[in-house]
Amino acid sequence: MKDVLEIIEKIRMAESKDELGNILGEMTSVIGLEYYLLGHTKAESMLSSETTIIDNYPSAWRNTYKSEKLVKHDPSVEYCLSRSSPISWHQLRERPLKHSQKDFMLQAHESGLKAGFCIPLHGAKSEFCMINFGSSCDDTAHIDSAILKAQIVAPALFDKMAQLKKRADISLTKRETECLLWVSEGKSSWETSVIIGCSERTVVFHLTNAMSKLGCANRYQAVSKAIILGLIRPAI
Repeated sequence: MKDVLEIIEKIRMAESKDELGNILGEMTSVIGLEYYLLGHTKAESMLSSETTIIDNYPSAWRNTYKSEKLVKHDPSVEYCLSRSSPISWHQLRERPLKHSQKDFMLQAHESGLKAGFCIPLHGAKSEFCMINFGSSCDDTAHIDSAILKAQIVAPALFDKMAQLKKRADISLTKRETECLLWVSEGKSSWETSVIIGCSERTVVFHLTNAMSKLGCANRYQAVSKAIILGLIRPAI
């Protein structure tokens, strides 16, 4: 456990993606595997996102994955986008997969990615992270213990990636947030003014300010972007 805690401390001190790559290499040795991949995606809008990948996968496989756009056939990505529990590649192969996904798993296996696991992580600001560790050996005897260690480290990796990719902070006032929330409920400016107890002109003023801060063309785009940035959230 001491080596895992030391890895976490190094992650906290890291100042670049290159440093994270070196630390992931150390982590791979600690858990007895060979390969690592850290993929972090942050939504920019409803139709675009920024993805960063740090890995030491075989270069031939990376090139094939990119050139053949295999991400759309990768069952680990599909799984991690909708789940929060780790899964071994062996368990992934046992799931009901499409033919293209089965072919993908076979192709990955033949490329040297034989045994391993994925850990999905989801953030509050439309952030998604997938952490993979793998081996060129079919031996899965120590995968469960490797998953336990990696799960301890995973939140620190996620937080560090979010920190390294942090956007300039956008701050909305209480009234701007309130007006956007009511727009998200389908309310007009007049209806919102009645609900929150002010004039319609005041509501328009707050919405215009929010649109300007968010760089949006209209109130509906502003609602979408505010949700993506975690500035407005559903009541729980």
